[in-house]
Amino acid sequence: IEYIKGKIDCTGTLKGTAIVNYGTIGEISGTIGSEEKTGTGIYNYSSGIIESISGGTIKGTTTGIVNEGTIRKVEDNITTGIDGGNIIGGTYGIRNSGNGNMVMTGGLVKSTNEIGIYNQSTTGTITLGIDDGIAYQLDNQGNGYPEVRGKTYGIQNEGTFNFYDGVIYVEDENISIETIPEYAIKGTVNTAKIKEEGEIIGNYSVAYGN
Repeated sequence: IEYIKGKIDCTGTLKGTAIVNYGTIGEISGTIGSEEKTGTGIYNYSSGIIESISGGTIKGTTTGIVNEGTIRKVEDNITTGIDGGNIIGGTYGIRNSGNGNMVMTGGLVKSTNEIGIYNQSTTGTITLGIDDGIAYQLDNQGNGYPEVRGKTYGIQNEGTFNFYDGVIYVEDENISIETIPEYAIKGTVNTAKIKEEGEIIGNYSVAYGN
């Protein structure tokens, strides 16, 4: 599939999966799934490749995307992956499992109840931002960096997590500002260079809370 721009949803009373992908999807910028009818917006199996998610909304009652394959976009020899759009799930915004590999340089991933991004497998890899030594730059629409929001944790990592640019929010009002770093990221950060106002803050840091 070269391009998905319209709307795809499930029918009937059971909350199924809007798109099951074993092959290659070029670019997604449409509306995939809904909270009313869809359990999972996209299930990307181990052979599946999603070249780019550049806009639109992917939504599921349980999970926005289950990724066992690859989410990527190659442009000017830079792997960018998710660079726009909204990916929203009740339990997980994205659940990365198996050998899943995803790169996020923009857009929003959100869980309304639990974990924004869950890197479930020890062999899974998630990367936020680009290791270019440049701080993220906001455009006049407030875009330009990856944003992850969770209720209990922003990101829970069991595999490899590379963190270069972005903002991670924990939206549980019972979590104090002082303890937000403990909940923004649960697990190991393998590589981290968080930029703020053009400066690199140490080798390890967590992002910002609201």
